Amino acid sequence: MAQHRRTGPDVRADHRRRGLDEESGILELTTDNVAALSIARDIAPKVELDGTLLPLESAASGLLPQVYFVKSNSGWDVLKYDDSKAFIENSNLRKRRNLQGPIDDAFTLPFVCVKGTGTPWTPEQQAWSQSVLSLFEKEFDKWLRGKVPVITDKEVTDKTIADKNLILFGDPGSNALIAKMVEDLPIQWSKDQITVNGKTYDTRDHGVALIYPNPLNPTRYVVINSGHTMHEKDFRASNSWLFPKLGDIAVIKFKQHKDGNFENETVWAELFDSNWELP
Repeated sequence: MAQHRRTGPDVRADHRRRGLDEESGILELTTDNVAALSIARDIAPKVELDGTLLPLESAASGLLPQVYFVKSNSGWDVLKYDDSKAFIENSNLRKRRNLQGPIDDAFTLPFVCVKGTGTPWTPEQQAWSQSVLSLFEKEFDKWLRGKVPVITDKEVTDKTIADKNLILFGDPGSNALIAKMVEDLPIQWSKDQITVNGKTYDTRDHGVALIYPNPLNPTRYVVINSGHTMHEKDFRASNSWLFPKLGDIAVIKFKQHKDGNFENETVWAELFDSNWELP
């Protein structure tokens, strides 16, 4: 039986398997709404994708266990070895399996939360981000019966970046990882303002929660100032309530009460498109 993985950027893609033709030995596949896919090379010598016959066993010089195919306006193309490596490394930032969002998807694979050790640009922003982390730790412990892994920005190693989704808390002043990445994120962040999708917000009472391919390792996620987007009332309700609430990026208006607790209001939220860009 064919073993193939959909790696296309559109999570709605429908990959319809037809199977091996016993007489020709060709793997026959039809697709609908698929932009890219990979197929194990040892399944068949060739594959027929939507009527186009392409090499499989010999593709990419026979050097990779998976063969990658990308659809263009003229039809399906098989990627050569170097192009396949570039596709795997995701230098073009395309949405794909395990890298398609939303925010909560980052917690389905190994992750680590990273607190800053520097001086925050905005004390109010720092207090809010710390409250987000504290709430995530509390709810994760209570409802998922586990301890959230938390380290400081000084403890992040190359191996951490290679192996884990990074969940960063703070601002570019307090967190060295945010400072290192902020120029490559789809926002503009200064000491006084955050600009998202052309609109500017005051950092003293607004924060951004987002998920994005990690600029230091585009095969993993970075999340800024967010844990799970479902909370205690959702866990108390039923499993049917445990779904993502914010999409890929959101602007949160926050207000700290006298008792130290924060009131949060989502004033804008959106999903990035297949190229990790705002529509």
